[in-house]
Amino acid sequence: MLREQKGNMYEWVTHTWNPVSGKCPHNCIYCYMKGIVKRPLHLDQKSFKDCLGAGRVIFIGSGTDMFCRQVPLEWIKRVFQHCNLFPKNKYFFQSKNPRRFLESVESFKYPKNIQFCTTIESDLDHGVSDAPTVRERAYYTGLIAEMGIETAVTIEPIMSFTQRGLIDLIKTCSPMLVNIGADSKGHGLSEPDDLQLERLISTLRGLDGVKIHKKRNLVRLLKKR
Repeated sequence: MLREQKGNMYEWVTHTWNPVSGKCPHNCIYCYMKGIVKRPLHLDQKSFKDCLGAGRVIFIGSGTDMFCRQVPLEWIKRVFQHCNLFPKNKYFFQSKNPRRFLESVESFKYPKNIQFCTTIESDLDHGVSDAPTVRERAYYTGLIAEMGIETAVTIEPIMSFTQRGLIDLIKTCSPMLVNIGADSKGHGLSEPDDLQLERLISTLRGLDGVKIHKKRNLVRLLKKR
């Protein structure tokens, strides 16, 4: 069902649409959906009756990662086909498995007005997810950017990192947008101090053509001193 965005996930998103639903196999310990969704992955056929309208920014698959390897490519094809019926929207997809996104856009006609985003919480392995490594995510997101598709990176929830390592991963993705946010649910994650975070933001602002978006929840980390 197409829903108006009322949460604080991304301020620029106007609507969410979840034709692929169910428990995400990536099993990220900080996922807000983890304690909510119990059903297995499935394609919601009723969603394809939705009119997606025009002039909207729609986050497709906000409730699960529809590009995880367990999702059949035919489901993704069906989603692309429906989006293509409404070409006057902008479509935002996010995945921790951008390799599958690459497979999808090479196989099917995808929406022209599209932005693909991956999550890179840190350059270090904190063992918080069963998703592909952050290096793999950066590599395939970079290949997507080389195809001329807009890319973005979300560093949320940001975890302790090395400055050079994280910056290199972000550069590999060639993003037009970098979103930075903190853990909002008290999962006890390893987090950077405010000086390290301020230095990261300053360096990212120096990258050509990259827009930086700081989530409101980042205030907690920036006021640690």
